[in-house]
Amino acid sequence: MGAPKVVSLWFTGRERNFATGIYASAPVVGMIVALTTANSVVVPLTGSWRGASVVYGAFVFAAGALWFAFGRDAPKRQPEAAVVPQPQGRPGRSGLRSLFSIRNVAVALALSIVAFLVQHGLGNWAPTFLHEKGMSLETAGYMMAVATAVGGIGAFLVPAAARPGRRVLAMALLLSIGAATVLAMPALSGGPLVATLALANAVSMPMIPVLTLILKETEGVGHMRLGAAAGLLFAAAEVGGFLGPLLLGVGQDATGSLGTGLYAFGALMAASVGATLLFHERRQWSGS
Repeated sequence: MGAPKVVSLWFTGRERNFATGIYASAPVVGMIVALTTANSVVVPLTGSWRGASVVYGAFVFAAGALWFAFGRDAPKRQPEAAVVPQPQGRPGRSGLRSLFSIRNVAVALALSIVAFLVQHGLGNWAPTFLHEKGMSLETAGYMMAVATAVGGIGAFLVPAAARPGRRVLAMALLLSIGAATVLAMPALSGGPLVATLALANAVSMPMIPVLTLILKETEGVGHMRLGAAAGLLFAAAEVGGFLGPLLLGVGQDATGSLGTGLYAFGALMAASVGATLLFHERRQWSGS
């Protein structure tokens, strides 16, 4: 969740779109590596899933060590008060309360829950859903890796292409396409199902980065308070990240299929399109 703050401090203007696409898509590369190597390489080498956790944990530790060794503070530059008015005062509880009072922040928090609800729900249950549709578990895992790769492409391209003044429209389109794909999935099988799942990933994974970019351009947030705003955004999103897999599992237990839960998720995404109308977006490109 610190990546948005780092991007806001190190990059300006259109560079932020590109940098946001990079940090949003990079975790997907890790997911793909894990999906394709866990069963075929790591578990056989270590003899258990516990050993696999140690191997992947070592990579996480190494990444943290590299950041500690090479990470640097951003060079000082002029504040962006002329671009996005910055609040005065010290951060703290009162600062967090004031963030909640900003309409764009409140709308973004609500939409972040929807985004992770669908993204995490699909990510955790898609292999089971593909298996329900007649694929072997091994094939379902590979197909999920392909769908995740497509999602990573979307996570890179969409934030990079979402220019200021068009980000709210981009969010509305992502929700609309996401609703259509999720609603269509229960009726599909085979190749069309995999393609639809890939498209669903491609539009759900960029949602949080696009919401972060919207907050960056919001009056009262800007780069000075983006760290706190991004923290709130991810905290709210993880509520959906927890509920998504849980609700799909409850739905499967109750009905014997994941289809009912997918219909509910698709309807929620469709209803959420209207919430994007509540955003206030600056229309002029500042160049900073």
